Amino acid sequence: MLVRIAHHLLLLLGRALCRLKGLLSLRRQRVLATESSSLHTAGNPAYHRLERVVVRPVLAAQQCEEALRVLRSPTFNWRRDRHARDSADIGAGRANGFGVVATIDCEIEELPCLERWLDEAGEALLVAMAATYGIRREHLFVREMFVVRYSVDGRPGLTLHRDASFLSFVVQLNSPSEFEGGGTRFSRPGAATAPPIVPRQGYALGFVGRRLHAAAPVVRGERFVLAGFVDLRCPLPSLLPLAKALQSIDPSCDVSSSRSLVRPHLRLNMLLLRRLARGKSGVDLLGYIAAGRLRLYGADLEPLEQACRDYLRRFGAKRRGVGRKAGGD
Repeated sequence: MLVRIAHHLLLLLGRALCRLKGLLSLRRQRVLATESSSLHTAGNPAYHRLERVVVRPVLAAQQCEEALRVLRSPTFNWRRDRHARDSADIGAGRANGFGVVATIDCEIEELPCLERWLDEAGEALLVAMAATYGIRREHLFVREMFVVRYSVDGRPGLTLHRDASFLSFVVQLNSPSEFEGGGTRFSRPGAATAPPIVPRQGYALGFVGRRLHAAAPVVRGERFVLAGFVDLRCPLPSLLPLAKALQSIDPSCDVSSSRSLVRPHLRLNMLLLRRLARGKSGVDLLGYIAAGRLRLYGADLEPLEQACRDYLRRFGAKRRGVGRKAGGD
């Protein structure tokens, strides 16, 4: 009898240990998922490298908390009109899932300290994304960066959509312990829906924005993320393999090379322009661009060159005016 009881207890203990091992294994996978550059797709022939995501730390927790103090102020000016079109049409498949979706957000210029902190880490993120997807760093240009607020009483999430940019990233500003739900969920035709990915505080999740994805709804608390759209401009021989690969993943997906430089003043873009201009900065950089010496493949540089010429003309006139006034005194 005692032997039977002991045997039964050993069986129960073995099952409990197996279950605990499984839970610990799932926990480890979740932790690894916030630190691995390719998640579960690495080494799986069923997935293409364009389906991988890049996860990297870009902000310290203290920097995130400082930005959150500003964002949580009752007087902070959140906007609802910048990305005005509702995502319901996009989620239903209209317009090829392409376009802007409504968010409660603010441009990064409202938090200059946040953009400044992103200098080196943001550049490292773009370099890692370029390496992951087989793209040259100089073919990437940041279109826009903005902070989004997800909440139950505001905008809890976004339905399935595709970003207008080729690459996108989101930086988790507050701790995932402060909310339930949320995260970025990717959809692949013919495949089971994957669970949403929520980076740790201060970590960025980079991915191909043209892939069909959604922001899972927040069901408790608030979620704050810094979102970025990154345009691709590259020669046709480099573009065609990317387009072919994306359409093999999802036949309704497309990709194109952008010619416009929407926000050259963003610091990450300025870092690239300075590097291409042989380290020049300030007025020297403006003069380099105004003279038409900057080489950026596939970009329409004429508007930027003209803007630099206009600024230098006004700057020169202002300096001459100050000089005459000083001489008269």
